[in-house]
Amino acid sequence: VHFLGCRPDAPQWLPLCELLWAPGSEGGHPHAVLEALAAGVPVVAADAPHLRELIVHGESGFLVPEGDRAGLARYAHRLFEDEAARQRIGQAGRQRALSHFSEEAMVARYLDLYSTFA
Repeated sequence: VHFLGCRPDAPQWLPLCELLWAPGSEGGHPHAVLEALAAGVPVVAADAPHLRELIVHGESGFLVPEGDRAGLARYAHRLFEDEAARQRIGQAGRQRALSHFSEEAMVARYLDLYSTFA
């Protein structure tokens, strides 16, 4: 396990990771989780409202109750042991990130929102 802190070159390194573990609720919009999803890295994270928008449990990652260390470890172990599942979930996460949270998708959603005020 390596904790690298803020890295401007994260997009270069993320695809080399086997999973991203986000055990706590940072609040707001979790950029590290979204970056990992976009890179095709499976995510095991605390079940928080802002993460439910990004991760579909069991499909594009795993969500566990906050503070459930055993649950985090169980899903991480499952992904480490099953390369096919790791690949499948990573690709599903990437697809979700690109289809829902890409620049184009976000601009389209904001334009739709703004048009309701016109």
